[in-house]
Amino acid sequence: MLLEVESSRVISNLNVPARHFVCLLVWDSEQESVDEISQVAQVLLGSGGVYFCTWGEGCEKVHDIIDEVSNAADPGPADDSVVMTTWHDDETLDEALWFFLRCTHPDQPYEDSCGAAVAVLIGNDADRSSRIRYALTHPRKFSQEVVDAESEPTVNSNRAGPSAV
Repeated sequence: MLLEVESSRVISNLNVPARHFVCLLVWDSEQESVDEISQVAQVLLGSGGVYFCTWGEGCEKVHDIIDEVSNAADPGPADDSVVMTTWHDDETLDEALWFFLRCTHPDQPYEDSCGAAVAVLIGNDADRSSRIRYALTHPRKFSQEVVDAESEPTVNSNRAGPSAV
């Protein structure tokens, strides 16, 4: 599922077809206030988010604020349940999408009720939207493409190659 919004101010409760979900939040939020980011975190947590991957400029701050809002909220299904969060500031969007699709596993108390993956794209960006849609529509093909791209040898231009005589 992909939710695309022009501004964080229009995000309201999500209608997700599962009690809990994992979320990839793609947002260039470096200019956003703590209050604005907290509001988005409250909406996503209140809608059932239990694992968040953040990506985009300022994603570490978003990650930290989601942690703070989550810790201040009511406990989950178990007193020791944890809402998981990761940030991906040094990765490409493809790498963050791959992690989202392949590596997000909610904390044990949420395993049975976590049945959806939601990507939230804040801001108008046709390229990001297209790439997210492709990854969500063709997850196996997308994942294989990312793995193949990662395993391609890199060319080191400082290395001496065979010399011509």
